[in-house]
Amino acid sequence: MPSGETPEEKFLRLANARMNKVIKGIENIGNLRSPPYKHDKRAERMATMKKALFDAVNNAIPDGETEKKEESKFQLQ
Repeated sequence: MPSGETPEEKFLRLANARMNKVIKGIENIGNLRSPPYKHDKRAERMATMKKALFDAVNNAIPDGETEKKEESKFQLQ
């Protein structure tokens, strides 16, 4: 934590950095829709990935002040 940083400043610094990292990761996942990655199960797998992302967001950022659940892991088969 930089010297003299308030809790709100720390929150904003970390939130901005983490959100930008997540957004870039989601954009990279979206790139899997491009032609070089086309295969028979792509649409089904993209839907599975989308659901996993929504589940992870709902787990990490629940409504209210409840505690977050276990860390999520993902693996396509």
